[in-house]
Amino acid sequence: DQEIRNKVERALEETASALSLNYNVEMRELNEHAEDLVRRYGNKLLADTVARVGADPKRKLGKNDRLIGAARFCLDNSINPSTIIDVLPLAFSFDVENDPSSKEVCSYYKEHGLAESIKKYCQLNETEPLFGKIIAADKKNRKEQK
Repeated sequence: DQEIRNKVERALEETASALSLNYNVEMRELNEHAEDLVRRYGNKLLADTVARVGADPKRKLGKNDRLIGAARFCLDNSINPSTIIDVLPLAFSFDVENDPSSKEVCSYYKEHGLAESIKKYCQLNETEPLFGKIIAADKKNRKEQK
C-alpha cells in the first residue's frame, strides 16, 4: 500500500533527522539505511509481514522503544515527529492473530480508551507534551475518517 509506504518513509526521515543532529551523522548515510529497510520490508521473499513487524505492541509502545522512544528522541532533538505521532494511536488497535501482546493491548484500549492506554503502555502522563500530541492525532484521524 503506497500510503503506508509513504508514512513509513516519512517516519524514518523524522528519526534520521534526529539521529543526524544528535550524533552528527550525515543524512546521506541514514537515508541509505532507511531506503534499505523499506526495500527489505517490501521484499516478499523475506516474509517480513505486517503482522510480524507490528507484533508485540506491548513492548514496542514502551516509553523507550520503537514508537514512543523514536517520537521522544525526535522531540528531544527539536524534530517534529508528526508522522510517528499520527500513526501512534493506530498501534493500540493493531490486532495480530496468535499474538497475546496485541490481544492484551487491543482489549485494554477498547475497554479503557486511548488516554488510559497511553498511560499504561507508553508510560506517559497527561503533563507530557507527547501525550497531548497523541490524543490530538487520534482526534484528527477520527475526524478525517468521517
